[in-house]
Amino acid sequence: MRAGRYIYLPGLHFCDHFSSLNRRNLFFWCVYFAYAKNLSVPINSLASQLLYIGEFIMELRYAVFNAALKAKEPFSRKQRQDRMQFFITKMGIQGGERIIDLGGSAAFWGDCPLPLNLTIVNLPDALVKVNPNGHHNVNFVEGDACDLPLILDGSFDIAFSNSVIEHVGPIENQIAFAKEVQRVAPRFWVQTPSIWFPIEAHNHMPFWWAYPEPLKRKFISRWKQKLPAWTEMIEGTTVIKRKDLEKMFPTGNIWTERFAGFPKSYVIFS
Repeated sequence: MRAGRYIYLPGLHFCDHFSSLNRRNLFFWCVYFAYAKNLSVPINSLASQLLYIGEFIMELRYAVFNAALKAKEPFSRKQRQDRMQFFITKMGIQGGERIIDLGGSAAFWGDCPLPLNLTIVNLPDALVKVNPNGHHNVNFVEGDACDLPLILDGSFDIAFSNSVIEHVGPIENQIAFAKEVQRVAPRFWVQTPSIWFPIEAHNHMPFWWAYPEPLKRKFISRWKQKLPAWTEMIEGTTVIKRKDLEKMFPTGNIWTERFAGFPKSYVIFS
């Protein structure tokens, strides 16, 4: 998998499938869990329990996605604005900087009030060539962020990436991505989710990275039947530990974003 391929697929996929929710299945799972809890119906193993819970979570997410999206939008927007302000402050943004966004979109930069010269790099099937923010100058480039031969060394002031490096594939691809980030600009800002947050950032399963591989494969097999593209994104996600991130970006400084005391994500910047 290459950089930026599935940045927006999870949300879009849930929207696409909301109308096809099997409400009978949802009702069945609600009744099943109530029945099992009240009458202490035994379940054979922890693995079976987790599989049932995973199936129930998937069905439930279809039903609540649209309502939750609307309800949380004011909070999400405030969080995005706070993150953008933190970026502006830490990087000393004055306006007019040349920023290359690897695996991102122009829409992301709507929360930055200062005009920027942006270059958005993404794969052909993921690049949205639309600039909804009139105050930015935006250039769109089709490419693989792990290998950018047409972009010269130091062509930009800042290389930026938000939740992309964990999607580019195995460690070799992540290292290649990190090298390109540091080659095309003297300064960088790379964000990625933390493996230690209790709820996995992409599939929202509790303690996902602690599951045995056979159990993960069972989940993946079930998810593929309903959400093949989303499941491919999950399969290709490799969350990076803080120490590995520091090795890839030896000149960077680490900021840990926390929620309820848990490390939610890391930003390494220079």
